[in-house]
Amino acid sequence: MDGRWCDPYTLDQLPLVRDRPFYANHLGEPSAYWLRSVNHMFDQLYEEIMAKMTSRNASKRPDWQVDFIEVRLDKEEVKAFNVYAKRPQEELSLDLATTISNKNKLSVSWDEKNVCFVASCTCRDIDSANENCCISSRSDDWWEAICLTMFKINVVLGDKAWREGQSSASWG
Repeated sequence: MDGRWCDPYTLDQLPLVRDRPFYANHLGEPSAYWLRSVNHMFDQLYEEIMAKMTSRNASKRPDWQVDFIEVRLDKEEVKAFNVYAKRPQEELSLDLATTISNKNKLSVSWDEKNVCFVASCTCRDIDSANENCCISSRSDDWWEAICLTMFKINVVLGDKAWREGQSSASWG
């Protein structure tokens, strides 16, 4: 291995391809027919393995509605965040782990339009007043975006319901 999580396969190393008869064109390269048959095989394999978009229970599932909660920091809270973010890495990681273990989903993504990272935390606890609420933060540093989201949840809102912030049905 060369440092990656696994070495790449070449097409002839895959058993499904290796065991198929090989058809070459007049130059000794794979023929268009052979390439189409291999691509078709992979398409069929994909259809067999991947879950279908619709299922028998699809009509029973509720629509996924998320309320995006806006939590703006005042000057005092910005100062408090600067202190919060300078705590030891172990404490910040413990806050993160505790928040996620409380049935919250955290995601981090890159926002190309605003050139920043976005950390979003959505409550997935059906017994919570915060169910389907999402709090997000932006920063040019992914860890700071996560810490800011944790700060909003654990310090600014604390035990209060997330919906006490300003709520909206869309985000962007």
